[in-house]
Amino acid sequence: MKSSISFLFVIFILHLIVSVSAGSGYYGNKENNNDEDQEASNNPKLDDLPSILPEEYLPKLDDNGLSSSYYLKSCPEAEAIIFNIMEEWSTKDETVLPSILRDATHLLKGPYWMVPYGRKDGKVSNAKEADDLVPMGHESFTSLLELFQSLGLTVLDLVVLQGAHTVGRATCGSIQERIYNYNGTGQADKCIDKQYLNYLTRKCRWASEYVDLDPITPNKFDAMYFKNILDKNMGLLATDQALTSTISTSKLVSTFVNAPTLFDYQFGVSMNKLSKVLTGDEGEVRTNCNFVNSNHY
Repeated sequence: MKSSISFLFVIFILHLIVSVSAGSGYYGNKENNNDEDQEASNNPKLDDLPSILPEEYLPKLDDNGLSSSYYLKSCPEAEAIIFNIMEEWSTKDETVLPSILRDATHLLKGPYWMVPYGRKDGKVSNAKEADDLVPMGHESFTSLLELFQSLGLTVLDLVVLQGAHTVGRATCGSIQERIYNYNGTGQADKCIDKQYLNYLTRKCRWASEYVDLDPITPNKFDAMYFKNILDKNMGLLATDQALTSTISTSKLVSTFVNAPTLFDYQFGVSMNKLSKVLTGDEGEVRTNCNFVNSNHY
């Protein structure tokens, strides 16, 4: 479990860089005036911070040896470097952002949240272990909740993190049983909106095809996902639509539909809860992110 969760940490760290270059593009417009120019000239740049901030004013390490300023002195441009690479990738292939959602959320007009830096990579890499922690989309709500609870997460976290399906795609193979032979009935799941079902049956004749998880705003991180399943029965996966199957989850879905900024905030909180910290001898700093260091074989 440590190896698979630690991979998520790399993605979390990559995501955090997005606000550095985004600047006022997210929090305001790009129009400039003299006052704004003057204010910008008075603000220190990232490169200036190590020399401007005395040691005693830098954020302290937490109990796990982590800090939001972990790389401030050793690699002060780390965030900007990673952001520029991510931005370059996204212009070449728009599907890359949903694929690595948690370093890319901000580029999709979604929320930004802080986590402390300094996490280590796992010393073991096991694909099956990672797969066991990822819902496949056809689980019952009870099974889904049990999985989340085993990770120390709540019903609120479950609903919020499912909201990541506001972007990204799924293979048609993952929904063919639901739209052609649900529970062996030879028919589609009756929960699916009829017009949406008609689209899916035409789109997904081949299992290798892809379909957007959010058919309305597939390339934007927003609360439309919740509106789709609440008002239109347009949850692509069975686990998506299952969020309306209980009173407690339906109320949460309705809340995020009516207060999308609350979803943005809680998404960052729940993502932090999802993370498992590897420090000290528990983990390592990989020389190649794709492989564990050779001395552990």
